[in-house]
Amino acid sequence: MAVNGVLPRLPLSKLDGEAGLDNGGRAAGTGELANSTGEREFSFTVNGGAATTKDSKGHATSGPATFTVQRFLGPDGGFVNLLGALRKPQTEIRETIQGVDGYRVGGTLPQAVASRLVPQIHSDVNVKVWVTVTQPHRFARLWLQVPPETITDSPVMFEVLLTQQVP
Repeated sequence: MAVNGVLPRLPLSKLDGEAGLDNGGRAAGTGELANSTGEREFSFTVNGGAATTKDSKGHATSGPATFTVQRFLGPDGGFVNLLGALRKPQTEIRETIQGVDGYRVGGTLPQAVASRLVPQIHSDVNVKVWVTVTQPHRFARLWLQVPPETITDSPVMFEVLLTQQVP
């Protein structure tokens, strides 16, 4: 995941890892937080509803997972609901994403659906979703633009690239 900008209460600027739905949903990887002291790197693991983060000095923090793998990738997860909720969806182009043949679909995502993915979203957002051409259609990439909260702020862009998917 790549982020251009920072949302209030979500200073995430980068996230890279692997996730799967086996064993209640598992994920592991690394990330960066943007804060007043600069970038801060960390590692993370999510096992079902439990999460652990470790800072660059090895200090670990564990607790309930705010974002679970099931919440994003499960059959009733946010990515699946996103496609059905798109307003005025339009297939824009067929292109290759990470070696996979896909369609890019653009549209507007209502705030109620977008906030299930990122609770800090308080308005409708423009999105582009890439899905595989082959059935069943799978997410390959997601790009969304969160409008600024005030006229002095800039929009925040999120991009999620899903690779190495196993049917």
